[in-house]
Amino acid sequence: MPKGFIFSIIVIIQALGQVLADMYLPSFPAIASAFKTPMQNVELTLTIYAFGYGISQLIYGPISDGYGRRKPMVVGLFLCSLGSLICFVAPNIETLLLGRLCQALGAGATLAVGTAILHDLFLGPTLSKYMSYAGVVFVVSLALAPLLGGYIQTYLGWRAIFALTTMLSILAFIVFIFKIPETNQHLNRENLRYPILKQNIRTLLSSPFFIGYASCSLLTYGAILAWITAGPILLEEVVGLSPIEYGWVYVATSVAFAVGAFSNSKLVSRFDMNMILQSGLVLMLIAGLTMLLFEFMGSINTGVILGPAMLLLFSASLVFPNTSAGLLHPFPHITGIASALFYSTRLLGGAIFSGWIALMPHDTQMPMGFAFIISAVLSWVIFYVTVLSKERGQVSN
Repeated sequence: MPKGFIFSIIVIIQALGQVLADMYLPSFPAIASAFKTPMQNVELTLTIYAFGYGISQLIYGPISDGYGRRKPMVVGLFLCSLGSLICFVAPNIETLLLGRLCQALGAGATLAVGTAILHDLFLGPTLSKYMSYAGVVFVVSLALAPLLGGYIQTYLGWRAIFALTTMLSILAFIVFIFKIPETNQHLNRENLRYPILKQNIRTLLSSPFFIGYASCSLLTYGAILAWITAGPILLEEVVGLSPIEYGWVYVATSVAFAVGAFSNSKLVSRFDMNMILQSGLVLMLIAGLTMLLFEFMGSINTGVILGPAMLLLFSASLVFPNTSAGLLHPFPHITGIASALFYSTRLLGGAIFSGWIALMPHDTQMPMGFAFIISAVLSWVIFYVTVLSKERGQVSN
């Protein structure tokens, strides 16, 4: 099977996890009204998704190293379908939370196993280049999911959104079974034994490069989750946008991410990956400072929220592909567990940010601004201590 074909199918399946996460965002107020529940409870459906999405990586990754990529992906896509169906028929917020958790536990395979498949196919700068292409697909789903969700919410209601995600999950399940071969050429079931698994995790967690790149990715994703969690409430409830208008705002931030991903695909052939990554962190800091500046000026409208959010998404597209390529390259024989631990920490960190933002006031952009700033500063400090200082030490030696 041509690598390009496999790549195309896998990145579309990976995008499914983002579609499941984001398509219902414009429906937050409608869901709260339908279930007569506080808005914080609806926001928790995003937090629990990020939690399940993250924790499941630790299961799928090792299994894909020992038994191959196909079996865990099939299980994951089945759970995506089941979880979407539960959300569709949910009679209350508790059942919706259960369905979101089931969705997330399945979607974890699309990310961990899907990334491992890409690492089976490509290495080094080529991998970073293809990860940027994958970022473009990601951003298309990032843009279209809430936009389509806004239209569906306006004309058909929020349950129709989960009906669509059920059908998409089933379609992905069928396509993967019949079209994608096994790509893992380093099958080693010994990696599933507890002592070996423990040693592999210890190897990863003792690597300063793993810690540095994973921390940057975690904190950047946390900033994005802060925007995704607070954005619908702030723009619809405070600014007064409709679900469709919010969907178009999401398109604008997604375009910024796409431009960044395209820029990264060109820059990696000319500049050092770590330099590009640090540039992304600087831009994230500027996004947070800009948002706080507008807050202190007493200004809150679509533009003062959208501008910094677009800059955040642009900066993230310079961080994500380079952290992935830099982190996983040294571990070709344990790519599954490395990928799983990498994305698990990132998503669990995002869940913490999301939960924190859900508890903050919803009438100001200040919590979002601080989230951007904290993410940027901590990322650079950790990256400097773990990666840059080690690299400079190796050069001097």
